[in-house]
Amino acid sequence: MADKKGKQRGLGRGLSALMADVGDASTTTAEQPRSPDRMVAIDLVLPNPDQPRRRFDEEKLEDLANSIAEKG
Repeated sequence: MADKKGKQRGLGRGLSALMADVGDASTTTAEQPRSPDRMVAIDLVLPNPDQPRRRFDEEKLEDLANSIAEKG
């Protein structure tokens, strides 16, 4: 029979050794400055060439726009 005393089970370092220290959650996002909003001319916005969706159903797109306007 094998001797189980010499074998360690698991990683032996604890969960904190595997995960980064994130600190106090209340200070991580509240203290970071937010970049200002910008206005960009629509003709400067270019489509992503890797976007797989190429065709859109106009009726469904209008339904989506109405839903967003109503419910946010």
